[in-house]
Formats: sequence, C-alpha cells, structure tokens
Amino acid sequence: MIYEAKKQYYRQKKTNKNFTIDDSLQVEKMDNKHPGFLDYMNKRITDPLLFTIQHKSLNVVGTEKVNGQYAFMNTTRKKHFISYFPEDQHKRLTFHPIKSEVPFNAQSLYEISYKGEVPEKLKEEYRRYQNLNDDFIRGNFKTKRKLREVFF
Repeated sequence: MIYEAKKQYYRQKKTNKNFTIDDSLQVEKMDNKHPGFLDYMNKRITDPLLFTIQHKSLNVVGTEKVNGQYAFMNTTRKKHFISYFPEDQHKRLTFHPIKSEVPFNAQSLYEISYKGEVPEKLKEEYRRYQNLNDDFIRGNFKTKRKLREVFF
C-alpha cells in the first residue's frame, strides 16, 4: 500500500501519464519519508489521528484497492502453483482460506497437505528439510548459543 501511495504521488507530478517500468523503479527507490510525498499524503488524509506512513498510505490508497490487489496476487499465485502439477491431479489440491497472521520467525508460512500416497521422493525431501538444524553449518551456531546462554 505504501508503494501504491508513492505511485499516486509520482503520477500526479509526472507530465507523461504512461507509467513505465523505469517509473516503477523510481517509485520503488523513492524514500518513504520524501518531503514531497509526506506533504502529498498529509493533504489527503481524512483522519487527523493517523501518524504512521503505513496508516496514511492505506487511507490515501483505500482498503478496496489494497484488498483487490491482494486477492489478485493470491489467485495468480494459486494458478502458478497448480501449473507444476499434471492436469489430472488438480482436483486433489485443496486451498484453504488465507489466514492473516505473522509467524513467530517472520518468515512466510505455507502449509501443504497432500491427499493420497505421499511419493517417496517428497518424504525424503521433507525429512531433509526437517533436519536442517542438524546440518554441519548450523552445528557451529548451536555451540555458540549454549555458551551465550551460560554467560547470561
């Protein structure tokens, strides 16, 4: 939503109304605290109790547009994900409603449940994924953590 607010600001001061890829990069690189951008948002907010840039951007852009683009991104992601499976297996995939939550480790949270017999290759990859903390690279950090825990 901050990007969309910056995009509106950028487009209103641009003489050529076509929005190009270069314009998109300029908007992306623009600082969130750019003085002109802050003035633009402050003139358009409807609630004087909005203090963060995120809340001001949501107020300027509108929740309908943000939710619409979010829904579009989710349907596009779903289509792209399904494209990796053969056509006859599409009916075996179930997409659950989106949960809006922030995981404890701030990483994206995707849960995949598989109906039927799980292929051996998938089982092996899952075991490998589960054992990442036991890998040699992570082993060094475990010993450092133990020392730090004793110290504090």
